[in-house]
Amino acid sequence: MPKCDDCAIKTLRNGGCPIFQADMSGKDGCPYYAGDLHLCEICGRPILGSAILDQDESGGWHEICNQCMTANLCQICCNQYCAFEQDQSCQEPPYVMAQMRQGNAIMQTQVPNPKRVEATCRKGCPCFNEDGLDNGTYCIRKSGNGCRNYRVSWRR
Repeated sequence: MPKCDDCAIKTLRNGGCPIFQADMSGKDGCPYYAGDLHLCEICGRPILGSAILDQDESGGWHEICNQCMTANLCQICCNQYCAFEQDQSCQEPPYVMAQMRQGNAIMQTQVPNPKRVEATCRKGCPCFNEDGLDNGTYCIRKSGNGCRNYRVSWRR
């Protein structure tokens, strides 16, 4: 069985094992032993165990850790800038109060400001959902399921 002394993961951490947080020198290797160090091409962490391979348009292969593949797709998408929340040039407030009728009762609730959506999201945000304007789900990112514009760094 390979020893920890020549483990690639241990060399990444300047001699300390990131799994056991101790010096395992001279002891039998662990199931995470790696002769070659493979890093996740999304988060940059070492891939412990099996990797998932993804192919880009030019035929190149990219290794992704299990954590990134099971993450919310919007979190690992390279379209991460949210103009609705971060655009400082738009003077419209992000949310406004709206009245909703539910049966005989009229309730007030906070909704995304349609003027801000128009000024920020509609101007080319890849997460903008034209069909969702009527029911308020204009932002596909809010669902966290990804969209047809989901891109990782090698699919820009």
